[in-house]
Amino acid sequence: MSRYPTYQNIDVKLKSHLAYVRRSCSGDIRQQSDLFRLTYTLESLKTLGWRNELVTPAEWDSGAFDGVGPAVYVIKAALQSAFTNQGRLITPLAFKVAGDTQTVVEALTINNLTANGSGNIVTLKPQP
Repeated sequence: MSRYPTYQNIDVKLKSHLAYVRRSCSGDIRQQSDLFRLTYTLESLKTLGWRNELVTPAEWDSGAFDGVGPAVYVIKAALQSAFTNQGRLITPLAFKVAGDTQTVVEALTINNLTANGSGNIVTLKPQP
């Protein structure tokens, strides 16, 4: 097996990325799935200098990244299990924030997601 991506894999990723760009630049963001709106929010924060990182439960518990910001951290397995295949949020999802928690809550709210912050934790909540 080659260490390098095949042209087919590059083509699939490029098509997926272009579809994301098209959807994020046209139409009403509120009509998109929860996962799409979360991704859009994180990309918007990235343009403001924020990082978003997937972490393991051990890294989450250790707090090794606390204070290294601005950044948003989420446990990878929790992220994967929080959404349906259609991108609907089905369970609360916690993020650790190194930076201004209110900035993250406001960014999520602007993109029609329900979230609240407490300390350095922001919890994304499913819509009723």
